Amino acid sequence: MKFYYYGTVYKSKNDKIVLDVYGTGYLLNVINANNFIDKEKQKIYVYELKTGEMYGFKKYYNYLIFKSLLNVKGLQHYRAINILKQTNAFDLCKSIVEENLEKFKLWGLPTSLALKVITNLEKTAIFIIDNYINKNNELNEAQNEAQNEAQKNYNIDFNQPPFNYEE
Repeated sequence: MKFYYYGTVYKSKNDKIVLDVYGTGYLLNVINANNFIDKEKQKIYVYELKTGEMYGFKKYYNYLIFKSLLNVKGLQHYRAINILKQTNAFDLCKSIVEENLEKFKLWGLPTSLALKVITNLEKTAIFIIDNYINKNNELNEAQNEAQNEAQKNYNIDFNQPPFNYEE
């Protein structure tokens, strides 16, 4: 089983990209092709169905939530990717943890299927929230603290450009 590829991304139409890995092109379904930088090398997490159809994800947490959604009985791959197109992984995880059935109705899931998603993905949702949202918040707090310290100690204005080119 392949976990990720590293190669050059070429945007295609209809939320698909072509990933060129050493001369082999892989057609990948993605949540949003605009999230990828065209003609640049990138790491893409991949999930291949038994039919050979492949899905690509820029972020690991999107890969993880998609793969977990596929383990829910009655939820097909096209419905799982459609949910991720309508929302983001963090809102989906928050809705799972809060058991917000109204959000699932907005995303087109019947109540019975939404309850299965909530039951099966609760631990995964908590893992994603703890490991990605909280780490991003901690990083932002650390950056803000460092900026405030630099402003206070060295009188640096971060809103000004670093060099004055006018003479």
